[in-house]
Amino acid sequence: MLKNFSFILTIVLFFFTKAYASEIYDSSEKCDSFIIVISPINDTVKVLWKEKSIFPNPPKTFTAGDNYFKGLKQFTLNCPDRFISYDGNILKIKSDDYLEKTRNLLNGNIDISYSYYYDYPNIKEGYHSNKLIFDLHSYEIKNSPSVSSELSGKIIGTKIDDSELLPLIYDSKIYDHKTDMRTADVIEIFSKTEAIWEKIYIKKSDGVIELHKKFQFPDRK
Repeated sequence: MLKNFSFILTIVLFFFTKAYASEIYDSSEKCDSFIIVISPINDTVKVLWKEKSIFPNPPKTFTAGDNYFKGLKQFTLNCPDRFISYDGNILKIKSDDYLEKTRNLLNGNIDISYSYYYDYPNIKEGYHSNKLIFDLHSYEIKNSPSVSSELSGKIIGTKIDDSELLPLIYDSKIYDHKTDMRTADVIEIFSKTEAIWEKIYIKKSDGVIELHKKFQFPDRK
């Protein structure tokens, strides 16, 4: 009985330790390429990147973040000109140039919500997906491919340079704040309804974008 209990406890501690373990990567050289892979279906976040190499040696490729075999969710990635960390809730991206580097690490946009369906769900044929996107270049909410289904029931607000809480999506309508967002330093977006990220935080002067999976929707003030 005690042997069985000890075995079970060992297994539980093993997976608990892996779930809260953290990978730390420091690079003395500028990292050549980053790909941030965010999967809302699998609820995973990871980063793929390469470091500079000298011909004819093959480039070194690395992966940090969610990994089924490693069981790791948390990671910190340091390069001389950029920083990425993820603690299972907050993904933080920072560089020395918001316009040219930080926002481009996310391919210039942030997915707000995502849904999918099959024409024939029993055999998973006829796949379709819809998502709302916040464009980091135009500061507009965009859709791919059909926005109407994704807008229904959504309550999303924004604060611009510490303004009062303003509607961004409400009553199936998108509110236009792109002019103010383009000139602002700090942009915050909050989702009261189901979303991939409940808070998006941008501070251009610090080259920072933070994406929060969980965050308390603020009061309007």
